[in-house]
Amino acid sequence: SSSIECSALLVVQFRVCVGDHVPLSRCSFVPPMLIHMYIRGHEVAVVALLSAFCAATLAEPWGAGCQTTSGHLGDPLCERDGRDWESCCRQANSSCWSHRAGVRGPAEFHPARCCGDSLAVGELVFGSTIPNGRVLSLLGPGSAGTLIVRGVPDLADLLQRSHRLWYRVAAWPNASEEAAAAAEVEEGVPARGLVEAEVASHVQRHMRRRDAELAGSLARVVRWVVSALAADLRERGLPGAEVLDGVLDAAPVGHIRHFEYLKADWPRRCGSWIDCSRWGEFFAMHSDAFWVSIQTFPTLAGRGFCDGTFIVDHVPSMHRVRLSQGDVAIWFGDAVQDLTAGAVHAAKHMVLIHRSYKQRFLKQGPRRVTMFHVYPHNRTKEALVEASIATSKPLQGWTLHAQYRPSQRVLYGDVSIAAAS
Repeated sequence: SSSIECSALLVVQFRVCVGDHVPLSRCSFVPPMLIHMYIRGHEVAVVALLSAFCAATLAEPWGAGCQTTSGHLGDPLCERDGRDWESCCRQANSSCWSHRAGVRGPAEFHPARCCGDSLAVGELVFGSTIPNGRVLSLLGPGSAGTLIVRGVPDLADLLQRSHRLWYRVAAWPNASEEAAAAAEVEEGVPARGLVEAEVASHVQRHMRRRDAELAGSLARVVRWVVSALAADLRERGLPGAEVLDGVLDAAPVGHIRHFEYLKADWPRRCGSWIDCSRWGEFFAMHSDAFWVSIQTFPTLAGRGFCDGTFIVDHVPSMHRVRLSQGDVAIWFGDAVQDLTAGAVHAAKHMVLIHRSYKQRFLKQGPRRVTMFHVYPHNRTKEALVEASIATSKPLQGWTLHAQYRPSQRVLYGDVSIAAAS
């Protein structure tokens, strides 16, 4: 048999093994410009095919994504922090997981996260049949208030194709010379400064086109989940079903934000909320003013990233959201919790970065993620009721906006999703 390995380094290398069941340690490295492999005594030239395959693989900026399952164990960051992980899980002893002294925030270590990664229980495969009551049971007051939707068609391809386009900061609205130069250095190319206005306008049109495509895809996820939730509420005689259906029927408007986190808060002294010996903070704990939100697959330094978004349940305990390329996380805001009289839990969440990623983040580049929301942007149920009976005004043009802060940059804009959803 023949084994070929491409090393994800600066240079593509191939290993060729001759014989059956030969261990890789006994295989020879072959110069990539002239590659031969021997199959049953026949020499077969595979230079072009293998070179193209490995070049495409190494050019892939996302990698394999997060491994969302790990046998009987949960989040591997529990193990990285030096706890007796497997022993604690075998004992099923909650006293095994304890707070660091002085930290009074949500529990970081607990069996649900470290042994079973229980957030994975709250997942659905897009387009599958959802059993009655399933969505409501996963979003209720005793839950983390978040669903993972896996297998969204063509989402991974769209995000990958659009990644460099969206983060071409030199073409963003009102980009400064400093922001453009910094972004180009992070991308590993020589700084060229701002692009001409005509070029920037052309790039922004392509950005908007990709945003519209993404909004259409994610709007279908929203409608699929919300329709199931409304049916569950109606079946149990709980408030909110008609309003949720009505909001999506009233020509809704979506909002897309492309975040680029540049700096994390690494406090010298630990406060009382999280253990700063383990975590840096990008975004503090909050629930959303948008009534429904979707997070897509994130990257760190241009590579797929097992994300640092933590959902906090009612206990409270922390659960880390881990997505693969074709997955999204969806949660609801304060308005839906108000509308449903607490039957749906408004997800409390924060964005952290674990210390094991600190050097990679500081030396190689930002954390990036795209978020999708649906209007209205209001924390009260009255705003949802009004939106359910008043058709949204059509967007008059579509303008991209950008924010530039020392800790983050954001490209954002609104898009009509009535037709797509």
